[in-house]
Order: sequence, then structure tokens, then C-alpha cells
Amino acid sequence: MDVAERAGQRFPPAAESRQRDHRRPRPARGFYGLDVYSLATSISAVLNYLDDIDPQTARIARERYGCLAPFRSDPARYGRMALSQGYAQCEKPVADALIDLLKKRLGYLSRDGSAFFNAEQNARIVVAAEQYYRMMYYGSARSWNLRDQHMFETLGRVLEHRGPDSKAVVWAHNSHIGDAEFTEMGQVRGELNIGQLARARFGEDCALIGFGTDRGTVAAASNWDEPMEIKRVRTARADSYEGRARDAGIDAFFLETGPGQKASVREALAEPMLERAIGVIYGRRRSCSRIISRPNSPSSSTRGFGSRRPRPSPRGHKPIRMGLTRRIHLDCRRLAPTRPQDFETISLPSPSNTTLGW
Repeated sequence: MDVAERAGQRFPPAAESRQRDHRRPRPARGFYGLDVYSLATSISAVLNYLDDIDPQTARIARERYGCLAPFRSDPARYGRMALSQGYAQCEKPVADALIDLLKKRLGYLSRDGSAFFNAEQNARIVVAAEQYYRMMYYGSARSWNLRDQHMFETLGRVLEHRGPDSKAVVWAHNSHIGDAEFTEMGQVRGELNIGQLARARFGEDCALIGFGTDRGTVAAASNWDEPMEIKRVRTARADSYEGRARDAGIDAFFLETGPGQKASVREALAEPMLERAIGVIYGRRRSCSRIISRPNSPSSSTRGFGSRRPRPSPRGHKPIRMGLTRRIHLDCRRLAPTRPQDFETISLPSPSNTTLGW
């Protein structure tokens, strides 16, 4: 099992709510996963649901998913096999399993809507994961874009399932949550991400929040399939966002970078810089990626920086209510200038709609 899949086990499979009993009131809060790294767990979730509600369909689904059985402990092997043999052996069977489920949607929904929703999202994960592992060996943006498109579509279905007034906090890495359109990801590599897609759909109803630090520790591996280690983060480069924030001399702060910020701050942060990008893999050559941005964009965002607890919000500003918003962070905003007096430390009001984060 690779590092990313182990990390994904901290969370339930996509759209697995803590509350399944349709006879009880729907809980005020739910906890959902969005990614494609739960192939084996998602297959089990679909089969367990069908075993309870429709054993005959469960038997058919078990046969269809049997194509992926040899690869459940190491899905990347399926991608290598599909590449070497030149065809997608499991594409049709897993798609047919999802189609079978959707054809019986009305009957299943009438018995337990929440349980069906969980099963449907897990069936969609299996379809997306089959495509993802097959594409990842081509070395293009296709596998990345498929993964983030899947996450965004799952977010949309979760919000729809929860009702018209639903809000969400999405907790993900900066590379997924930042708006790729303003960075090297979108402008050079042709990649999109969930932050970009959510900004396009929800507009200013998204609160864009990012995080960075100059120092501290991180749980990561040195390479894929290697054990997790607690690694000390190297001091940020002087030409990076985190280095500029450190040089500002403020222990921890929020920085609003939208049109409401001082013109001098936005001007000081106008040049493209490096940004630290620590994921499940972290080493000497894996700590920064180049960012391109347009600081005069009409959109606004906030970044939090520092290694110690942030200072209280200024008087008259309400703190961010993280549990009540959908959370999106834009990589594209400029961080700190070098003079502390140039900063305005601000807390964002809770937005009316969507936010993604970290």
C-alpha cells in the first residue's frame, strides 16, 4: 500500500457519512472524503451495501469488480499492466457496476437514501480510480486533472445531497486547493484543480484560505512506499513566499490580499515567487514549486503564516468560523513584504457559500 493510500485511511471512503440510519434526523454535520485513493475500501463499501439490500446485484457486482481483485493491494500495478498490454481491461466492468446501481436508484433511495448515496459515491470512486491508475503512467496532466475533477464533482454531489443551504470545509493540500489558473500548474503544465473549479462555480461565495510556514515538523515519507517519518522542515528560501513572511518579523498572522488590501502591499508582492509544496513525500528537492500569479485579480484570499499560535483578531473583526464554511485556498496570492508596518492583519467574515482549504 503506497503512502498516499495509507494517508487516505485517516478519512472514510468518499461520501461515507457518520450517520446511516434514515429513520433518525439527518445530522447537522457530516464528514466526507473526496479523493480516489480508496479503491479497495470503496469496492468493499459497495459490495457490503448491495449484500444488505440486493444480494443478486451484489453477486453481479462482485464478478465485475473481480477484474481489479489482483490489484486491490497495489492499484498502481493495474496501471502498469494496462499500459504494457495496451488496453483498459477493467474499464467496462467497473463502469457497468455503477450503471447497475444507478438504474436501481429509485428503489434503493426509497429504502435508505443516505446509505445509497454512500454506495453511489464509492462506486464512482472505483470508476475514477480505474481511470486514474491507468493514466498516471502517461506522465501528462490527464491523471491529475481527472483526480481533481472527480474531487470537485464529489463535492458538488455532497452539497446537493445535504440540501440547498449546505456549506462545506474542504481540507486539502495547497496544490489542490489553490487556483491553478494563476500558477505554473495551469499556465505551464496544463493542470486544473478543485480550487480553480470551485472558484469558477461559486465565485465570491468561496473564502480562499491558505497556510504556510517557515519552520516546524511534517509527517511525510522520503519516497513512495517508504514509511512515514517526522521530518523537520528546512528554513524557507529567501525568494519564497514563506521566506518573505518570515522576514516580516511577525510570529503568526492572517494576510488579506484582495482589492481591499493596501496598494503598497499588493505592489510589493507582484513578482512571481517560489512557494513551499510539502506533500506525503518530502525531501531536499521536494520543498518548493514555482508560482505565477496576478496579484491585481479582483478575487480575494487570505493566508495564515507562522510557527506559533496566531494572535487574536483585531477588534471589530469576527474570527473565521471554519466549521461553517466551504473552504478554498488560492495559491496565487502574494504573501508578505519585508516591513511589518505594511501589513494589515485581518480575519475574514464567514462567507455565504463555499470555502476550500489547505
